[in-house]
Amino acid sequence: MNPYEFFRARVGAMILHGFAVDSVRTNLDLKGASEVWGGPDMDDRAAWYFWLATAPGAYRLRLVLASADDDSEANALRGVFSVNYYPYRYEPVYRHFSRRERELIESGVFDETNTPKADSLGGISDGLFGVGSIEFLHDPVCGQTFLTYSSLDKMRIQGTASVNRDVPAWDVGYPLFDAIAGLQAFLGRRHPKRVVLSSQPGFEFVETADGRLEDRDSIDAEFKSLLVAFHPERPGGRSAIEDRITARHTAEPWRPLVGSTAPAHCGHGRSHGHAHVHGACTCDHGDPHAPADVPHTVRLDEIVGSRPLAFNEQWWALADADQTVPTMPCGCH
Repeated sequence: MNPYEFFRARVGAMILHGFAVDSVRTNLDLKGASEVWGGPDMDDRAAWYFWLATAPGAYRLRLVLASADDDSEANALRGVFSVNYYPYRYEPVYRHFSRRERELIESGVFDETNTPKADSLGGISDGLFGVGSIEFLHDPVCGQTFLTYSSLDKMRIQGTASVNRDVPAWDVGYPLFDAIAGLQAFLGRRHPKRVVLSSQPGFEFVETADGRLEDRDSIDAEFKSLLVAFHPERPGGRSAIEDRITARHTAEPWRPLVGSTAPAHCGHGRSHGHAHVHGACTCDHGDPHAPADVPHTVRLDEIVGSRPLAFNEQWWALADADQTVPTMPCGCH
């Protein structure tokens, strides 16, 4: 199985099936999606644009690495995707991007969809507008999928005025991962089995005299990684790499913030798929309740606040959703 073709087809299928159902689009705040077409230069650089109802700007998801997982004995496939965000010029986070990034958006190389014009793609380096990455592991033997979103809570670059940036990258990129996880649940028809949120000390980038960027440790930044492991698509299956992946997200230097298995049974006939921070059930013997909230620090404009980071209950609900197709949108923005 060709890893590159697998992941290109997988993302395409997620978009095709998810956008074909009104309830999926609505529940995941999806406005539109489109594969990036840039001629022969894009033949080995599969990428997609996404527009969300919760974000004024546009996202780009690009496959930067596709290979067999060398550490796996199960012929697992590994895909690494970069996440870029093209901010809308009037949203608050816009001025936290670098002057170079803002100049590009204001220079006319972006169109009315807030994405680069096709003839301008080559002039925008991959390092610009980056906010995180998504890793996609798939075990074809049992059909088990693992999605991981990783980013810095504060992605800072220090250097000349044109490169300086201070972007709350985790918060900016997370909505796209939220939607991707929901699309995977709908396509695979499987709930998340395990959710692990971990963090470790972060870093920042410093521009050197010759224009290169070097990373250095920073006490002002935190690097976070969220693993969502889905149930195998084949009944009774279990990937041989599940324990290794989970251990990787809980061993030093990672500090687990949330580690849960799901779904769990409450003893009253209901199963509910969500993260229990402490493992205790607080069901009220009614409908399955929403995912547990996790304290989450937000930094913007020197204001540090805390808000709950809730794992989307749609990751569980969409695995059982009706697949009736009432409409078929074009997928454009």
